Amino acid sequence: MGEAKSIQFDQIYYEPNSEPGVLKLAPIGLGWKTTLTDTILTVPSEDFKKMQWIHVARNYQLRIQRKNGDALKFDGFLKDVSVLGGIAKPDFDTLRELVKSNYRLNLEIKELSVKGWNWGKTDFQGSQLLFNVGNKTAFELPLNQVANTNLASRNEVNLEFMQPEQIDEDAQRGALKTLVHELVEMRFYIPGMVIVAGEGIAEEISAASMFYET
Repeated sequence: MGEAKSIQFDQIYYEPNSEPGVLKLAPIGLGWKTTLTDTILTVPSEDFKKMQWIHVARNYQLRIQRKNGDALKFDGFLKDVSVLGGIAKPDFDTLRELVKSNYRLNLEIKELSVKGWNWGKTDFQGSQLLFNVGNKTAFELPLNQVANTNLASRNEVNLEFMQPEQIDEDAQRGALKTLVHELVEMRFYIPGMVIVAGEGIAEEISAASMFYET
């Protein structure tokens, strides 16, 4: 096993922030700070459970699953360019070696479903709702960003997401404001009935109601 070390990556996005920042991975944990505001995130290494490498819209993502079920997502890693000590190495190779030496974890490659199907199965993992098509995840939603839920109909569940916070003009330090697009609502169509057993009595309810109560 290699020697533990610290590495810094620039222009890395931490979801749900729309601003890039600096991510530092050290033996004791990680730290991320935006370049425009004073937003800071720190997580100790003992909280790390799993690390995954995913191809996303912003190049590549480092997804860190915490032991409490939460997921941390850092976008902006490059496949081909990373210069450390005068040696160019892909970010994946750099991260894989660091994750192994610092945290004794394997950096797994996770492939997302890109079939475009709008049907699949939901899976609740900690604070994340995963929508899976076949054996691959199509997308996932952070449940801590859900502001309200309701049964839109017998077979439909509506999710309303929190509105983005207003950006403090002073915190931008004169930087130009960029237009941010946010998902504000999503509706799931969940047909069928399920049997729920409770206190010796079996009750049949809609699958949508089961999803809503979960």
